[in-house]
Order: sequence, then C-alpha cells, then structure tokens
Amino acid sequence: MADPPEVDPFPESRLESDAGATFVLKSKGKWWHAGFHLTTAIVGPTILTLPVLEHCEKAGRRHIRFRELAADVLGSGGMFYFVIFIQTAINTGVGIGAILLAGECLKV
Repeated sequence: MADPPEVDPFPESRLESDAGATFVLKSKGKWWHAGFHLTTAIVGPTILTLPVLEHCEKAGRRHIRFRELAADVLGSGGMFYFVIFIQTAINTGVGIGAILLAGECLKV
C-alpha cells in the first residue's frame, strides 16, 4: 500500500519571493566556511580592542581583563555585568558552533 502524499503544514511560508529563507535552507557552504566564522568570532574582539589597549597603556593605565578596560573606557558600574554578558554570549556561540563544526567535519 502506498503512503499518502505529505501535506505541507505551512504553504504560505514556501513563497518563491522569500530569497533569504531559500538561501539559508539551501546553503552550499563547506565546513571550512564555518571554521573561518568561528575563528573570526574568537579573534575579532581581541584584535579590535588592541588600539584602545595601546592608548590606555600610553596614558599609564594597563588592563589585563576586558571588564577592566570597559570600566575604564565606559565608566564603572554596570559595565562589569555588560562585559560578562557579552563574553558569555560569544563563548556560548563559539562553543555551539565548534560542536556543530566538529559534527560536520566528521559527517555525523
């Protein structure tokens, strides 16, 4: 006995004009594309803060942690929690991305 035809539960979301969804769903990216994105997510914030760190060091203030730098540049108070939030979001995204990249590399 043949299986009944599958009915699309969301026919309105399958419009031809939705190029963004089509691009995401039919992406032809390779595993090394994801590796490049992960690398830039890890290295990017550090590279972008180098000029600020250099400026602060010339002014006699040296920072070891990003939250110290943020407190000096943006003022103390809530900046500690803001930086912790941003660092946690980046670390979580990189962790999830690394797991997905490893799975794609292994073809699991």
